[in-house]
Amino acid sequence: MVFDAAGALFWLIILMGGIAVAVWILFGFALRAIDQIMASPASKPERILWSVLVLALPGVGLAIWALFGPRSEPDPPGR
Repeated sequence: MVFDAAGALFWLIILMGGIAVAVWILFGFALRAIDQIMASPASKPERILWSVLVLALPGVGLAIWALFGPRSEPDPPGR
């Protein structure tokens, strides 16, 4: 029982670390994209709109995946 909990905790830490690294990388790409948008010759409201869209897209994608992504099927009765 203790081994199962320790193993689960180990994999949870590994998973959370992987997610944190992925978010850090995506945040870096978003900041670089925003820098390029702000340096463009477009009008200020248009640059702000594009910056907001760049920051919102990962959240929108995650929400769509959470709503319509793969779902685990319950075990059939008798198992």
